[in-house]
Parts: sequence; structure tokens; C-alpha cells
Amino acid sequence: MTSHKKEKTTNKTTVERIKKHQAEFLQALDLASLNVSVACKKISISRNTFYLWVKDYPEFKQAVEDQKEADKDFVETQIRRQILEGNTTMLIFYAKTQMKDRGYIERHEVGVSGDQSFIEMMKAASERFDKNDTNPPQKNE
Repeated sequence: MTSHKKEKTTNKTTVERIKKHQAEFLQALDLASLNVSVACKKISISRNTFYLWVKDYPEFKQAVEDQKEADKDFVETQIRRQILEGNTTMLIFYAKTQMKDRGYIERHEVGVSGDQSFIEMMKAASERFDKNDTNPPQKNE
């Protein structure tokens, strides 16, 4: 029974140590402007350790995602502030990225779904083009 108790205490101590390192990492991540590599170096862990924590500790993963979302909120606030101050470039950027549904786009995005592979679709399109091309290019003689 003593061995089991010791193992349980060791596991608890290990988890507490990891949670402490994770809290340190989250502070370092904030100071490093969400740069994972820099934050890892600040607390002397590998990137692999960070990704294992994200995989194995849902609360830690959520805390990292929350920091990223808070950063996005900050950036959006700055964009809106720039728009209100008359920054035309920022207004155009916002329209192109957030108002596509209203026609503010520079290019069309095409989604593909179904069982047909890309190569099959390209072959079919090429064949349709060849059939409809009534004036093929002439060679210069």
C-alpha cells in the first residue's frame, strides 16, 4: 500500500509541476506576442513539449486558444479605430475581408466537392474547351 501511496503523491506532484510550467508558459506567450518559439525559450521547454501539453491538457489548450482570440479581438479593435479615424486603406482591407457576401472581393473563391479528383475535372474541362474551340490557334508558316 505504501508504494501505491508514494506513486499517487509523485503523480500529483508531477501534475502540479506541469500546471505551474503551463501557467508560466501562458505568461511568456503573452509577453512574446503569441510567438510559441519565443515563449518556449523563455521558460526552457521544447516546442514538442508545448504541443504535447496542448494535446494532453484540454484546459491548457483552451487557455492558449483564449489568448489567441483575445489577440484577434485587440486587432479588430485597432482596425475599427483606424477606420473611424478615416484610414481608407484599413476600410478597404476590412471590406475585402469581412464583406465578401456583399460583393467586396477581388477574386472568386471556388470550392470543390464530390468524388471526382482534380485531375479528372481538369481533363473534362480541357475536353469541353477543345470541343467548343471553333478557331484553334494557327501556326505561323
